[in-house]
Amino acid sequence: MPKNSVIKWRKEDEKVLRKAISDFNKKVSKLEKTRKDKSYLPAKIDYQGTKELVKTRSELDRIVRSLGRFKGSEAFKKVTLPSGEELTNWEKKEISYQKASAVRRIKKRMAQIEKPYFKMRKWRI
Repeated sequence: MPKNSVIKWRKEDEKVLRKAISDFNKKVSKLEKTRKDKSYLPAKIDYQGTKELVKTRSELDRIVRSLGRFKGSEAFKKVTLPSGEELTNWEKKEISYQKASAVRRIKKRMAQIEKPYFKMRKWRI
């Protein structure tokens, strides 16, 4: 089965996504209640909107893993970027994961483009 096949939603897929989003939103709500400065906290995630955005099984797996990493006191710490933007340590790490993935994808595509397109044939006379 190709890695980027279109997802056929099963009940267990919906259940896994719903649970991951629910857990994430519960953690965000808990942080909103306990923190004085709420400006850097991530926004809550909408299940229906996320489900509509997921087109492949690998995207579903990536989102569930990402939401699952939002745990531990280190993930909730505030980080200030050189630009002055404030976000959580979890968001910063997720951005770096996405950047690394994009770089890998671009390098792979460039390697494909750099290969010669045609092969020389031996002509029989």
